[in-house]
Amino acid sequence: MITLNGRLLDQGNINNIESLISEHQLSASAIVVEKNGSILKKEEWPNIPVLDGDHIEIIRFVGGG
Repeated sequence: MITLNGRLLDQGNINNIESLISEHQLSASAIVVEKNGSILKKEEWPNIPVLDGDHIEIIRFVGGG
């Protein structure tokens, strides 16, 4: 189990940050990902594992006026 944006989630087949983003159909250009308190660089997402007990926050940018 991981915590994603404050909710418990069974990680299932999600094995890295890139697969987490893909699973949730999010646009990589409009988000920032934080794992266990550290902001992650997009180019590192494929190499960063999602492990049991991780706390992940996904922050979306929303435009408007």
